[in-house]
Amino acid sequence: MNPPRKISIDSFLFYHEVQQAIQLYHIAEPGTFARRCADEIIRPNLQRINATLGQENDPLYLAYVVEYTFIQTRKNGV
Repeated sequence: MNPPRKISIDSFLFYHEVQQAIQLYHIAEPGTFARRCADEIIRPNLQRINATLGQENDPLYLAYVVEYTFIQTRKNGV
C-alpha cells in the first residue's frame, strides 16, 4: 500500500475557489464550514478535481483538508 501523498489546496482548487473558501470560512457558523465548502465549492467541481488529483475523492474529506489548512495558517499568523 502506498503512503498517502501530500497535497496542497491549490493543487485541486483554482485561485478564485480558494478565495471563495476563505470568504466562506470567515462567515460560516462554527462547525458548518466543511459541509458548506464541500457542497458549495468542491462538489460542483468534483469531476475536474478528481481528474486533477488522478483519483476519486470525497468532497467532505477535501473540505476538511481546506479547513485544516486555514486553521494551521491562522495558528501560524499568516
